[in-house]
Amino acid sequence: MIGGRFLKLSYCLQVIQKSIYLLIILLISCGKSQQITFGPKCRENNLLALTKVRSFQIPVDTVQYKHFMSAVYSNDSTLYYFGLDLGRNALDVFDVLHEHYLTTLHFSRPYTFQPITVIDFFVVNPDSIMVFSDISYQWRLVTLDGVVFDNRLVMDSTIEKWHENSIIGLEPFPANIAFDPYNKYLWVPATPAVAEGHDTFFNYPFLMAFDLPREQAIGLFGKYPFHFSPDRQTPFTQASWFNIVAFHSAEEFTLLFNGSPYLLHYNWPKDSIVKHICIKSNYIEFPFPPFKEDFDNLTARRDYSLQNGLYLSAPGPFGPWRYFPVRHPQPLLRADGKRNDYYSAPWSVVVLDSAWQVVGEALFPPDIYDIYNLHNTVQGLLVSKESPNNKENEEDYLEFELYRYKPR
Repeated sequence: MIGGRFLKLSYCLQVIQKSIYLLIILLISCGKSQQITFGPKCRENNLLALTKVRSFQIPVDTVQYKHFMSAVYSNDSTLYYFGLDLGRNALDVFDVLHEHYLTTLHFSRPYTFQPITVIDFFVVNPDSIMVFSDISYQWRLVTLDGVVFDNRLVMDSTIEKWHENSIIGLEPFPANIAFDPYNKYLWVPATPAVAEGHDTFFNYPFLMAFDLPREQAIGLFGKYPFHFSPDRQTPFTQASWFNIVAFHSAEEFTLLFNGSPYLLHYNWPKDSIVKHICIKSNYIEFPFPPFKEDFDNLTARRDYSLQNGLYLSAPGPFGPWRYFPVRHPQPLLRADGKRNDYYSAPWSVVVLDSAWQVVGEALFPPDIYDIYNLHNTVQGLLVSKESPNNKENEEDYLEFELYRYKPR
């Protein structure tokens, strides 16, 4: 009897031991799964300095020096700056390296002389400038001489099948339409069928792809960062603004969200995030402070945006290093009781190498540079000095500084 009970007890202990072992394996695998799902851990950045390579002063006595939207084209011997003058609805073009104004491109509706509204533009090269207008998302290809050699619509009937359940339309906003050079696709932001403050907002796709040669919509795509959900107290305001910062192949590109310290390596045929790259600034806490006010309270949203940091994109072709500007948090009011503005916040640049590994972070002073007008170029980081708070700003000149990271 005693021996039988002992054998049963021994058997039970073995079962319990195996169960505990399986439980430990399960917990470890869950931990690994969570680590992959929720992105890599972020570490503190090394502080570094960028070297000012050169300053530029371009005379602009006959054109605008403050532009609503901008882009660059650069190679080893060329650096062109394109600025959209919203008042004239025209593109001013400048040769930065030689410090002179080149030309202005004007746009009108086909067969009329009425101006169109430019909603975005993309510089493929000086002989292929993509300009997107308000006419049913029409795009045209123009040369630097202003010659229009292609004119097409990206809006077609195939979009309608997604309208009812997923999106209510397309929502291109400045510097947000992206051109895929591998597939000749156009990627345009899509407006989800629910408001941004809704519990299910981050379950919806946010990008629509268009096949330009065939002039038809391909489908809806897009995944938000892992921490973008109401139960994680996501700061809704401005969090969902994004940019496609680089295309890596016919299947993958990298996304940057203003409210996330992660670059997302995204595979669009699989509709999945395949890699998180943490670019967290030393000067922004994560997660962001939650937005606790009513989402329809525009004043509260504006104040929240003003006080909290943002991860920004500096579009353009990458050189040996990738530069990502970061606007730091700031108080709503200054010491004299006046409100701060969007240019008064301190800021920095997170630097990555060609393998997309963070090498450090460089600080910049506030009130001098236009943090919303920075560009990656082959030569380095092109920084505009046209901040409204820059007391030394010369209105007769378009001023830039070129910075570069030089490892010691």
